[in-house]
Amino acid sequence: MKSPGYAEIARLMAASGDWITPWFEPGVPFWGKPPLSFWAQAAAFRWLGVSDFVPRLPSWLVTAATLLVLYQMALTWFDRAVARRAVLVYASSALVFIASGAVLTDPYLTLGTTLSMAGVVMAGRRSTVFWRYSFFLGLAIGLLAKGPLALVLVGGAVLPWFLLFGSARSAIKRLPWVTGLLLTLILVLPWYIAAELKTPGFLDYFLIGEHVRRFLDPGWAGDRYGTAHQAAYGTIWYYWLQATFPWGIYALVVLLLQMVSESKRRTLGRQLGDQRVVYLLGWVVFTPLFFTISGNVLWTYVLPALPAFSVLVALTLKRPGSSGVRYGTGFLVYVAPLVAAVLMFWMQADP
Repeated sequence: MKSPGYAEIARLMAASGDWITPWFEPGVPFWGKPPLSFWAQAAAFRWLGVSDFVPRLPSWLVTAATLLVLYQMALTWFDRAVARRAVLVYASSALVFIASGAVLTDPYLTLGTTLSMAGVVMAGRRSTVFWRYSFFLGLAIGLLAKGPLALVLVGGAVLPWFLLFGSARSAIKRLPWVTGLLLTLILVLPWYIAAELKTPGFLDYFLIGEHVRRFLDPGWAGDRYGTAHQAAYGTIWYYWLQATFPWGIYALVVLLLQMVSESKRRTLGRQLGDQRVVYLLGWVVFTPLFFTISGNVLWTYVLPALPAFSVLVALTLKRPGSSGVRYGTGFLVYVAPLVAAVLMFWMQADP
């Protein structure tokens, strides 16, 4: 389903005042997604009226919130220069640029997974209540935006770091698991229970159909609201290249340059021993790796991996005025205007 369909679901929610069940059309419940994005869009309709712009505004605000979380994490783990460059890379990536102005559920999922992944890093470094519980708040956002997929993406991304570093296990143990999980359940369970009670059959369709059958069957015929997104296995990596444009191409060039000499390969090996880099790599790789074995994919599925990708790219960019072995910020200066022009043309040309 594309943006107009989601916008209409939100408009029906705002008009009917039914905040439990999103409706595909009057009399037909929409069981395909949880309601967080529809709540935000319906609230925007209520406050600002009905127009093409109104349901897009929440996606922009959610993307801005993701940028803020990304900045704080990069600032805490690295420095201000890396944080600023990471925000610039993320905001100028093709998928982020487009999704921030579209009526989609993926920006909400990405805010949730980013908050959870940042929460693991920040909980031991910031003593505020927000950062101590941000991991669990992120899970709640993900579960209400897209469903149990959020748990899979966060758990799979953290796993390599957790297995390879003892300090990682200590960091995980420092999270307030009992009260944190209780917070997640309090925020999430009431809606799931209410949705099933109001329209019986929701849980079976959503949990089994949308999360298992759709994943395993590229041509899943059980889709109640359209057609399955059938593609060849591994297509997600092609989508990754599209989603990260132009930075994905840049990153591949940087990686190839690192492999041309033995000294650079040794440097790369040392960088891969840095637990921060391992954490970010797990975050970057797991999402496309997970969807490699599914033919039912869209390019928006890459979005949760892009915050960490942005930090890794930021680490390769040369600081202005430095003489270090970084790759030039000239890429930013000369390519950014061209990228913006290409993306604007793309958006205008897309029917």
